[in-house]
Amino acid sequence: MTNNVQKVIDLVRYTAVVDTGNTEKICEMQDILNVTGEDVEQIWEEVEKTGNAARLVWIVATVSGYATLDFYLMHGREKKLRQQLDEAAEELRQLTNQRMSEATIQKEHENKVNELLRTMDELYRDIKLLTTENKKYEFEVMKLKAKLYDLMTADGSRC
Repeated sequence: MTNNVQKVIDLVRYTAVVDTGNTEKICEMQDILNVTGEDVEQIWEEVEKTGNAARLVWIVATVSGYATLDFYLMHGREKKLRQQLDEAAEELRQLTNQRMSEATIQKEHENKVNELLRTMDELYRDIKLLTTENKKYEFEVMKLKAKLYDLMTADGSRC
């Protein structure tokens, strides 16, 4: 934490009243509040931890005016917003990957079902073909049995 950041944090922590009639004190406070954007990010992190964010806004608005308050709000929240944006983007990537995985699993399932249906159709055709061939063979066996019976009975002998 830089010296400038610590000065602002101390200013926020120990300021109970801002005497707008005391020009020298106002100028001193303005000098303390004159920091970089990186310092503002650190200041926001600290005041949010300690619960003094509203006090910081009040002091900056009272002492330095709208432009400085806008600077503090913009730079103080920018890092947090970028972090939230990154977190949201990561969550979106994870959800997208999960959905893609689910879609891939669904597609694999559909492919397996289609493959099983094709196999069942082939087996059904094979069974139908075998049944037809089996009937042909049964018919041929019956014809052969009839011929054998005729041959056996033709000479007068009985089976």
